[in-house]
Parts: sequence; structure tokens; C-alpha cells
Amino acid sequence: TLLVTLTTALAFGLLPALRARENDQARVLRSEGRGNEGYRGRIWSILVAAEVALALVLLTGSGLLLRSFNAVLSVDGGFDADDVIVSAIALSGIKYPQPDDHRLSWEDMLARAKALPGVSDAGLISALPASGFVANGLVHLKGDLSQTGDADYVVASDGAFRALDIPLLQGRLFESSDGPDSRHVVVVNRSFADTYWPGEDPIGKQVSGGGMDSFWSATPPVFGTVVGVVGDVRLRSLTTESRPVVYWNYRQRPSRIQGGANLVVESASADPGSLSESLRRSIAEADPDVAPRIRLLSNMVADTLGQRRFTLLILSGFALLGLSLAALGVFGVVSYAVAQRSREIGIRLALGATGGKVRALVIRNAMTPVLAGLLVGVAGAWGASRVLAGMLYEVRPTDPVTFVSVCALLFVTGLAASWLPAMRGTRVDPLRTMREE
Repeated sequence: TLLVTLTTALAFGLLPALRARENDQARVLRSEGRGNEGYRGRIWSILVAAEVALALVLLTGSGLLLRSFNAVLSVDGGFDADDVIVSAIALSGIKYPQPDDHRLSWEDMLARAKALPGVSDAGLISALPASGFVANGLVHLKGDLSQTGDADYVVASDGAFRALDIPLLQGRLFESSDGPDSRHVVVVNRSFADTYWPGEDPIGKQVSGGGMDSFWSATPPVFGTVVGVVGDVRLRSLTTESRPVVYWNYRQRPSRIQGGANLVVESASADPGSLSESLRRSIAEADPDVAPRIRLLSNMVADTLGQRRFTLLILSGFALLGLSLAALGVFGVVSYAVAQRSREIGIRLALGATGGKVRALVIRNAMTPVLAGLLVGVAGAWGASRVLAGMLYEVRPTDPVTFVSVCALLFVTGLAASWLPAMRGTRVDPLRTMREE
């Protein structure tokens, strides 16, 4: 970076110095008074146009990402993370060798969490919303091994639905009577019901866990009866549509949480973080060997947008820098052009031209490279936006609102940057200017 910086400064500083050595006085005298016309004017115009074009490409990219990021933030993921804290817990396989040991330990942990002051509800769930990972695979439908489907597999307790504000659309959630020795029950999401039982009442239908647990291969196979339908939750990410999901009762599938699960606690106040220490103590009382990491669910969801946020910030920073350079380029070139054409401007004013007409002439000449840069920049942004297509959500790479807004911003910036030197150039005394020339 240092080498590139020094080389750039040397190259752009050396070129004017070399041109200053030219000894073509006749050409200089002939061009004097025409200011920015001729070879130098063309070079400066090309540089200004290039600055505007590059700024447009960068601003368009950041504009597309900004619109996409706002669209992601407005997504309804099917849950409420604002008042929830989460602790990922993995119980010792040595200390709790049997699945029922895990079930009993979790029952104790959930009971302690629900009893804490300030806790609205608490539950267990194997896959958090927008977490990026959830088990999925083959399931059997209607109690028939020949009828299959594909679904996500989640183990949960009834408190998890309430803590996450996942709405119950039909039927009921899990109850305390749904124990390991009672009839196996499941809750499905709306996508599952609409996909496999469209127009039918899903309550009472049966579904297996497929290859995700061993009950389907038992003799006879154990199916879960659908007792409730809940709203769709985006489990993989906020930008990934919900798939069919089957929620299994943790009391009836304790083997699926031996590797760990998430304790979700809903706060009754607006500050869920205030429950962290009391929740940590209650977990330690249930099992001193557990070292929980307690986090706000809202922060965890925000972390899933980290890559988008980082790219947006970086590109926006370059875009603002490009916009500033374009404005400075236009301002500098117009200021120099006005200074070089002071004699011409003085003669025009002396012959009766109004300040407004002279300003319009200066601004028109200044905006020509800006408009050329906008045309080139639109073509460049059109191609560059394809690179960002994979990072956009509900925004087309050729979004007309973004393109028009950026073009308007650069046009106004160029107009403002040329207006000030044009105003200053027409406020001079024509006679004094000609005498100085």
C-alpha cells in the first residue's frame, strides 16, 4: 500500500512538472484566455468523468446493499428475540449416560429457570431461530412407511414456543401429560401442514422421525400424532424461507438432545440481560459441572448479519470517499478553468453579458464531463451489480430506484461543486480583470 501510494504521488506530480519544461511559447500564448479548452482541458475532463463514473459504481453498490440490509431487518422471522436470553448447554455423557438421565436433568433445569423472579417463561429447543443449522431428512406420513416427505427435525418443550412467541395456529402444544411412556405427539409448522396435507385438518395425522431417530425402525414403528400447528419460523437464516418442520417433545426424544440443546428464557421486563446472573446460578444449582454461556437472542440474530453489515460498511466507506473525490475534482477543475478564463469572462461581462449567462456557460462546460461520467458509470454499475447479486435480498441488482437516486445525487453534487467557483468568477470587476491580463 505504501509503495502504491508513493508511486501514485510521484507519477501524478511528475507529469505536470514534465509538461512545464515544454518551451512552446507560441502555443501557450495562443491558448491563453481559452482556459480549460484544448489538450489540458480534455485530460482534466477525462479525469473528472472517471472520478464520477467510479463514484457511481461504488455508490450504486452500497445503495443496493443498504436497501437489501433494510429488507432483511424488516423480515418477520416468525419469532420475537427482543426479550429472550439463551444458554447453550451440553450435559456430560459420562455423568448422564442414559437418555432418561438427560430428560430428568432438563426437567429440573427448566423448573428452576421458570421459578426465577422476572422470568415469563422458559423452554428447551434443539435449533434456535436463524441459527443456520437444523437437522433434516426423510419422514413418513400418515402412519404409512410408503408415504414419505422431507422436513426439519427439532426437539423442543412447550415453553420454547411461548418464550419465542411462536404463535399456535391450531390444536395445542406439548403438555406435562405427554411423557415418555404416553402416546408420542408432535407439533408441525404451517409449511408442513400446507405441503403434505393441503386442505386437510392436520390434527390427528401421524408422522415419523424417519432416519433422524430409531423409532421408525421399531416393531411396530412408532409414529407421532400431530396435536398442534404453529407458525413458520426461519431457522436457517432470516433470508431463508421456512421449510416444513416437525417439533418433537423432548421428553419423548431425549436421545436427540444428548449432544446439547438451548435453554431459552423470556424476560417479563424490557431488560432480559438482567436475568443473566440469576439464570447462571440456577443452572449451577442444577448441575455445577455445566459452564453456560448466556447471550441475548437479539445479539445472536444480529451476529448472523455480520457479513452483510461488514460488506455494507466497507463499500459505503469507499463510496463516500469516491463521492468526495468527485466533488473535489469538479470543484478544482472548474475553479482553475474560471481563473484561466478570467479575461474571457471579463470581456463577456464588459460587452453586456449577464452574470447568470456567464455562470450558465461555466456550469454547462463543467457538467459535460460529469454527465459523461454518469453514462459510463451506469454501464459499469450495471455490470458490477451482478457481483453483489448473491448478497442481495428482495432487491434486484438493477434496482431502478437505487440507480436513479445515485445518479441524481452525483448530478446535484457536480452541480453544487461547479456553482461556487462559477459564482466567484462572475463577481470580479471586468475592467480590473482585463487590466491585470
